[in-house]
Amino acid sequence: MGYFEDNAFRPTPSYPSIEALNIELAHWSVANLSNINSTHRELIGDRFNRERWALRALPERLPEPCVLEYARVNKFQEVTAETNHYSVPPRYVARHAIVEIYENTVRVIVDKCVAEHRRGRGKNEFILDPMHFIEVVARKHRSATRALAFADQRLPQSLIVLRDRLIERDGPTATKKWMAVLQLALKSSLSELGDATSIALASGTLDPEAISLILHQRHARAATLLDLAHHQGAPALQAQVVTLDSYRMTGLVEGSL
Repeated sequence: MGYFEDNAFRPTPSYPSIEALNIELAHWSVANLSNINSTHRELIGDRFNRERWALRALPERLPEPCVLEYARVNKFQEVTAETNHYSVPPRYVARHAIVEIYENTVRVIVDKCVAEHRRGRGKNEFILDPMHFIEVVARKHRSATRALAFADQRLPQSLIVLRDRLIERDGPTATKKWMAVLQLALKSSLSELGDATSIALASGTLDPEAISLILHQRHARAATLLDLAHHQGAPALQAQVVTLDSYRMTGLVEGSL
């Protein structure tokens, strides 16, 4: 590692992505095989070929390319890593967690991965997933307009428009109705709910039941149709041919009453 740091990372390289850096490191490693080691005065490639037989095989599962930090989920459903705050679902409050910090993402592990976020690049950022807070805020709906998780464009714009129009029209009951709409995302997604809300607003309705119906109809249309291409068809039924040959038509006369 020290050899790589001294020869490949000084001065610190700049690349648009970790993938681009890895490609350049691979090229550098191949080219380095043609260099002569300053201590042994051998080609690095020749020495590598001679020692290759003694190398152990790589493990089946390679280490994850991340930095690990340990944190405790606070009462606000957050873990802190690199001074930034990342949300988790409410059922993990007060649990200990492992935070995996990758190049562009952060994963929170509590027995399993319970949250994944973009990696914050600043200081004291709040990277919050609105889905993690819907159930909690629904029980305290009057705080919905002040909830940090629903601010800073974290929700689709159509849901913000719906909230503002409900407040203008319904006043004290607006946040309760709005949270009833947000809870629909728990069975779909925020993007799908945002699309359904846009349709409802264009139709001139703010009714949560109408939005629920639109969302249900969109799911029904998107349902996969039954594919019979690989099913063996039922044997064709042969229609029975009716023949009148057994009836004697000659000699029949009209009877008299």
